[in-house]
Amino acid sequence: MSQSGSALLGAIVRRLTPSEAESVAGWVIGEGPQPSSETFSPRWALIQCSDALVWGILGDAGWVLGSSVPGGGRRPSLDALIEMRVFGPDAEVLIWQADEGIVGRLLSDRPGCADGAGPVTWSATFQPPDHHPVVTLRPGKARTDTNQTVAEAADGFVVRSSREGRTTVTPPGSCVIVVQYMQRDDETGVVRLAGARLAEVK
Repeated sequence: MSQSGSALLGAIVRRLTPSEAESVAGWVIGEGPQPSSETFSPRWALIQCSDALVWGILGDAGWVLGSSVPGGGRRPSLDALIEMRVFGPDAEVLIWQADEGIVGRLLSDRPGCADGAGPVTWSATFQPPDHHPVVTLRPGKARTDTNQTVAEAADGFVVRSSREGRTTVTPPGSCVIVVQYMQRDDETGVVRLAGARLAEVK
């Protein structure tokens, strides 16, 4: 991965080359082996294609996709890929389709941050992409939502069914843990939110 400068407090940003981005995406959707340059420990993937929204869970034998569960939607493909987030507690790889092809970046915590210079963690049912919004996605409604039923499915997924008949396949849990990064203006001292990544499904 080629490194680019980062002004985010407590963060390291590395830009992926197009071949690296395509390699990671192919690994997740089952079209290629695990990249040799993989430098973090992902546990989940959220894949948005032009015809499907699919979750992935990394197991001992590799990635398992929600599309393998009845009602889980079409199996994702590189040709239809719009955006993919491959994430775990320590980092996230964000991959998206650009005019020049598939591109991406790795965003991770900077080790050894001084107090007050690290990231902020919070819970949400959805965090918009930090490059450009595509559509509003929700991993799952709140546990107190009485308008849906949740049933366990194969391969560690659950099936959420609404009263209107809509079915979605997601990992267990109703919230995505989001890590936010701040940026400080050296001239004014103003601190603003400048980046975010997904970290965990709980």
